[in-house]
Amino acid sequence: EPQYVDASRGLAARVIREVNDDTLGESLDARRIEYAFRLCTSRRPDEVEKKWLHELLQSQREHFGGSLSPDELASLVGVPIDKCLQLTGVAASDLAAWMTVSRVILNLDETITKS
Repeated sequence: EPQYVDASRGLAARVIREVNDDTLGESLDARRIEYAFRLCTSRRPDEVEKKWLHELLQSQREHFGGSLSPDELASLVGVPIDKCLQLTGVAASDLAAWMTVSRVILNLDETITKS
């Protein structure tokens, strides 16, 4: 669904832009995961959820970091490769990994049915 791709890219880009300082003790990835989860569900993720989402992020970074051509990656993220760094501050492969995490969070029953 194109809407979910757009929504996941928007959420990923927002989280990357708005959470960009890792000097507060927690890792930057952990803070971004918690922020994305809170935006979508209105609560903090528990430890199991954080661990699972972090593992997903790492596996997707590995997947997108080496298995796709630049054209495939640009098609997946929906923006030209050279614009990814400019728009989000991260490489296209990292944006693609964050889009996957965002898509999972957006597809949670809790996200879809929150009031």
